[in-house]
Amino acid sequence: QKQAIKRIEMLINMMDTHLSTYVPKLMVLLMHAIRKEHLVGEGLAVLHVFIKQLVKISPSSTKHIISQVFAALVPFLERDKVNSSLHLNKIVEILEELMLQNKFLLKQHIHEFPPLPKIPALAELNKVIQEAQRPRSLKEQLLDVANGLNHENLNVRYMVASELGKLLNQRREEVTVLAIKEGNQNMDVLSSLFSSLLRGCAEESRTSVG
Repeated sequence: QKQAIKRIEMLINMMDTHLSTYVPKLMVLLMHAIRKEHLVGEGLAVLHVFIKQLVKISPSSTKHIISQVFAALVPFLERDKVNSSLHLNKIVEILEELMLQNKFLLKQHIHEFPPLPKIPALAELNKVIQEAQRPRSLKEQLLDVANGLNHENLNVRYMVASELGKLLNQRREEVTVLAIKEGNQNMDVLSSLFSSLLRGCAEESRTSVG
């Protein structure tokens, strides 16, 4: 069975852009592996590889698995909150990959999560959960978008641009008021957003020409 898990890891690395097609089946296999005591270590290692590839190739697909992964990993942390879990470091790496790398895209999912056990290794993740649960102003949301548009991953930038379109449609009147209202803070927010959009357009042009 451990050899089978290793073969799954090889396939994940070979699938490239086709990976998103097999997300449901791979999740079934990996969730099964981490529930088996003798496969937990290997299962977590391959789950981490899978999530890293998914974040890179198809960040939008992480929306469909984040709650399932969170629900599967938290029991390990709850069970061993007094004595550090044998697999704590790997679990933290997996959750950080999901929750820190894609904060903007996954915020609506993260805000539903309960706090994690209060141990130092989980402090940053708990901070992200608390931040996602706090009501956010339009300016804060637009700044999040500007940061997301500067993400190194092109797929993430596409997703953030799509989310920006939805935000502008949903809060059109507020955005108009923000744009015509005088104030350095408002101008800083919009300037940051415009700069990120223009930078993205320039990079897209170079990619197309190249």
